[in-house]
Amino acid sequence: MPGREDEVKGTIKKTVGKAVGDKKLTNEGRTQKASGKVKRKAKDAKQGIKGAVKGVKESVSPDSRR
Repeated sequence: MPGREDEVKGTIKKTVGKAVGDKKLTNEGRTQKASGKVKRKAKDAKQGIKGAVKGVKESVSPDSRR
C-alpha cells in the first residue's frame, strides 16, 4: 500500500532518534511518517473518487434505466 512503508520507516527513525538523542533523525522520522500518511490518504481519496464516478456513470447509463 502506497505510503505505508514510509510511515513504518518514519516511525522507526523517530523512535531511534529519540532513543539516541538525535534530533535530526527524530525530525526526519516525523517528516517521513507524515509523508507516508499523506500518500496513503491521497490514494484512499483517489479510490473514493473513482468509485463515485463509476457509480454516477452506472446510474446514468442507458442500461440502468430498464
